[in-house]
Order: sequence, then C-alpha cells, then structure tokens
Amino acid sequence: MLFYGQLDEDGKWDGDCIINIYENKKLKLITEAVYNNGELSTFQQAFPNESARQNGQNVWFFSNRAMKEGFSIGETWDYIREGDFKQTFSYDKVTADDILTIQELQSEVAVQLEGYYRGNTSGGRFNDDSGEAYMVKYFEDGTVRTLYKGKFKNGFPEDSSNDGWMIGRSSMEDSYSHYVGPFKEGHPTISPHAPNAKDYWEIGISQDRIVELLDDKTFSYLLVGRTQCAMARPREISLAYRIQQMLLYGCIQGFD
Repeated sequence: MLFYGQLDEDGKWDGDCIINIYENKKLKLITEAVYNNGELSTFQQAFPNESARQNGQNVWFFSNRAMKEGFSIGETWDYIREGDFKQTFSYDKVTADDILTIQELQSEVAVQLEGYYRGNTSGGRFNDDSGEAYMVKYFEDGTVRTLYKGKFKNGFPEDSSNDGWMIGRSSMEDSYSHYVGPFKEGHPTISPHAPNAKDYWEIGISQDRIVELLDDKTFSYLLVGRTQCAMARPREISLAYRIQQMLLYGCIQGFD
C-alpha cells in the first residue's frame, strides 16, 4: 500500500489523503479521501471488479461519495475494463511521483461508459431502500440500454413495492418498453409474456411516450456514452430532454 497524506497528533490519518493498493503488481484500489481524526468523511475511489458480474463484463468502478452512519451516499460510474493496470515501480525505490491519482487512471482507462448508479451503498454493494436510487446501463455506442429507478439490494434492483420502474430495450434494433412493478435480483418478476403482462408492461413505446413518462422527472448527471467525465459536477437536467436527444441523435452527452 502507498499512502500520501498527513497524520494528526494522535497518529491518525487527517485531511486530504491518497491511497494506492497493488496486489501481485496489479492496481486494486485508489482512494482520494478526506479524513477527520482517522474517520473517513468524503471520498473518491477507483477499482476493478473483483467478482464475476451478471453480464460477464469486467469494469473499472469510479465513485464519488460521502460517508454516513453505516453507509455512503453518492454516485458510481463503471467503464469497460480491457485489462489490468500494472505496477510500474519497485517499493524499494518508491517516490511521491509514483502515487497514482484517480484523474490519471481515468485518463488511461475510462473510455467506454457501461453504467451509472446514483444512490446509497453499504458493505461494498448497491443497497438503497429509499426507492429514489437509479441506475443506467448503456450500449456500446453510448445510447441507453436500461434506465431503472427503485430499490436496490446487494448490488441489484430489488423492489417488491410495485413502485420500481424501468425503460429499456434488449438490443439497439429493438424499441423501448416500459415496466412498472416488482423486481428481483435485477430483473422484472413479471414476464412480458405473462397473462397479466398488460398490467405491468408497455411494449414498443414511442419517443413521444418516453417523453411523456419522463417529463416530470429529473435526474442528476445522467450521462454520457462517449465522453470521459466520471467526476463531472452533477447538474439537474430533465431526463425527458436527454432521452429525446438520444432518440434523435443516438447518444446522450454529458453535462458538467
């Protein structure tokens, strides 16, 4: 582990600090954080996924968060990961110049945005029972594959309240569909082919219908498919406008 920062009179981390962790000469974590007498206050992190993901895609996670009691609040971006980031120094000759910042890593690896999450985390997973958290997933060209808003459990959409909702499509050739209802382990629990599907699903919705569904909703910093702005400052923008632009021009651009 590399640590760059300061200690207070009690020997605890204090103020702005940077931590780099390598394992087997591969980068495992960057943390840029503000500590108060050893207690984590706010932080940005970058790290690769360690366990297999549901879609099999490896990613780099970038997060910007603040600690609360037992959980953190903020945002997480994930970018397609093509490989590991290798250690380029030896510990017997390490200097301050060998400390890697999140911005430096981002400039190297944050090329294609795969997903975005805004909500609470705990235990290293997306966990939020407020119903206000949301996640966006993207196709390779930067267009929205899925937008979900609702509750999360252990990293996945999970909501039994029937208030969780989703707009999405399976491929870039398909039309978007809209679903409102229960979710389990990241998926709607009511099949679009179920006898009662019409109570939960709208299949093949138009652009005008998407704008209508989203017209009264705002989302902070929703996102980008082709630009690198993982740490851009959030700004409240109507998602209806962004979806409309995406449908017209093929990509939602970032706002900073």
